[in-house]
Amino acid sequence: MAGWILFALVVLWYFASMRYVSNRSINLESYVVFLLLDDDVRANHKLKFQNWIAASKVDRADTLRARAGSLVQSVANDFAEGGSSLLGSSSLIWSLYKRNNIESE
Repeated sequence: MAGWILFALVVLWYFASMRYVSNRSINLESYVVFLLLDDDVRANHKLKFQNWIAASKVDRADTLRARAGSLVQSVANDFAEGGSSLLGSSSLIWSLYKRNNIESE
């Protein structure tokens, strides 16, 4: 009986971790779309990121890169929590697509 309980817990953990990883990936992709398509968001986040780098107190490049990667993922997750994630990035992409197709006709 204990084996089945352990098996069920492992299966639940697996699916929960896959959902977590999938959500983080979607958040990061959506954030990149906003950075590429919205100049105001990109300029604002670029300035904040440069200020964060300048204020960082590290003594190794690899440490700074790892912290920067964690920060970008954190910002992407926060951006998604603010409601500007999958639907917002899809809307930006679709608007650009429609605008380009209307202009080319």
